[in-house]
Amino acid sequence: MILKRIYNSLKLFKLLFRDNIKFIFSSAVLFGDYKNDDTLLSSITMDYHRIEKGLSLPNPREKFGYWFIPSLIERILYFKGKYGNHDVLNHAVGAINAYRSYHSKKDVLLSDLQFWFKKLDDSRILPKNIGIKKLNITTSSKKSFETLSLERSSVRNFLSKEVDIELINNAVEIAKRTPSVCNRQPWRVKFVAGEKVNPLLALQNGNKGFSECIRTLIVVTGKISYMRLPVERHQIYIDGGMFSMSLIYALQDLGISTCPLNWCVNTKNDKIASKELGLDGDEEIIMYIAVGYPKKKCSVASSPRLPNKLILKKI
Repeated sequence: MILKRIYNSLKLFKLLFRDNIKFIFSSAVLFGDYKNDDTLLSSITMDYHRIEKGLSLPNPREKFGYWFIPSLIERILYFKGKYGNHDVLNHAVGAINAYRSYHSKKDVLLSDLQFWFKKLDDSRILPKNIGIKKLNITTSSKKSFETLSLERSSVRNFLSKEVDIELINNAVEIAKRTPSVCNRQPWRVKFVAGEKVNPLLALQNGNKGFSECIRTLIVVTGKISYMRLPVERHQIYIDGGMFSMSLIYALQDLGISTCPLNWCVNTKNDKIASKELGLDGDEEIIMYIAVGYPKKKCSVASSPRLPNKLILKKI
């Protein structure tokens, strides 16, 4: 037994070392957004989506994102000059144009950005999409999965009422059919409502601008104790992520809108949230999911998807 523990410990440290080395040299953490075309596209996508999210909020703040737009345009122009045109660039320009249009309608001058807007206009990159769109959910009781998927969007403008726990219970009943490693089902769900919601939201930075309309929060966690081998070190996040998506679609099917909120936080916030939620020592937070009923005429981010040629490859 002792030899097995030593063997598994050494194997786990070797795997963790490999994970860290691969992340260090493959990500943009140390080498920045200009490391290669993939890291650059990712940073452009992240920032133009910030614009879309800002425009989809209940009350978009004037000049939101003012600080990163010059850098975004600079990266767009650099990418085109070095790698050529790309769908992501067209989507990014569409989001920037929607940002300009929003402020123009409100008679808000963007004087400091005019230099960058002119450079972007001179590049002649054609815009695609408009940054935001109206949420459109049909009332049919028999929807195909394709329809359910195409109609789903992250909503950031909920009605001011809590979602009944029975609806959440029904969604969990559907979502727990999600496959998991050896059917171990390591996921757990915390239902949070009332005065406990805001302290938890304060620990996560993806809900700014619409936290005041989140009355119900779901926290998906994973049980590390369900994992038995060093090679399963990522498995609660894989299984928990799959379960979270099933839960989101189940809620959508029950008429409840959602907004997934990533749990990329520092150790301090992770510990505070774990304490607030009363998590067991072996539990890890996978993600937050804001849930609620969307307001009428609700706007959502266009969030265009990459073409299949970049995703699907035959081996």
